[in-house]
Amino acid sequence: MPGGVSLRDVDASGPNDVWAVGAQGKILHYDGVRWTFYPASITGLALNAVTITSGSSGWAVGADGVVLRYHNGQWFNTVHLTGFDLYGVDFDDAGNGFAVGDHGVIFRYDGERWRDVSLAGVTADLRDVVIGPGGTAWAVGDAATVLYYDGGRWREVVVPTAERLHGVALAGDGAYAVGDDGVILQNSGGSWNVVPTPATVSLLSVDAVGDAAYACGNDGALLGMKDGAWRQVRLEMAPVNFNGVVLCNGGEGWAVGDQGVILRYHRVDD
Repeated sequence: MPGGVSLRDVDASGPNDVWAVGAQGKILHYDGVRWTFYPASITGLALNAVTITSGSSGWAVGADGVVLRYHNGQWFNTVHLTGFDLYGVDFDDAGNGFAVGDHGVIFRYDGERWRDVSLAGVTADLRDVVIGPGGTAWAVGDAATVLYYDGGRWREVVVPTAERLHGVALAGDGAYAVGDDGVILQNSGGSWNVVPTPATVSLLSVDAVGDAAYACGNDGALLGMKDGAWRQVRLEMAPVNFNGVVLCNGGEGWAVGDQGVILRYHRVDD
């Protein structure tokens, strides 16, 4: 629990290269041995999301449209895209990315610059975005907003819930989305469906790798997929809000949250 700073998100290029971001512009790094604060203060604005595309490349976004870039071992402030808060960011291996935030704003990075590609008529806050194969993408947000990018344009998709959605992640050929009242949606075969969940609180983040999937949220909610069903993970600690979760290939994972809480997951094969 380094410093007790509220941590908003976590991502990794591998089990020995993990980054977390949070309140007051704090950035932390795990090198396979220990967590340490990034030594330089890049911004005092809250950082809400981080994506790491390799051991030498990454991005973070946050309050007031702040965008930070990680390149060759250093973080630096690149641009303020908008006066609105940004909540989600994701990049593909080719260096193309999306950032989403308040009032339905969507920005696309084409390898050289950011452009506003917001979908007309969408004004709900967008909370997360994930890029899929072939340049496709999903974005989710308030009022059960789900947007799909087919590689050329965004369109809105109707889903079977009215809840605010906070997180989205790829899962095999489909995706998961999580939100308020413990809702979990699964996209399989091209359609979204509600799946049973033991949670009743807001779920804020989800990630999946292979047959492993985890979701986390308020009041100590940490759910894992086992035998085709979502189950609450028992924790020997006081409840705390978990804001971000990431899984790595090889059975490693991390969850971060308020009060600087960091949990490590290590898969043990039966």
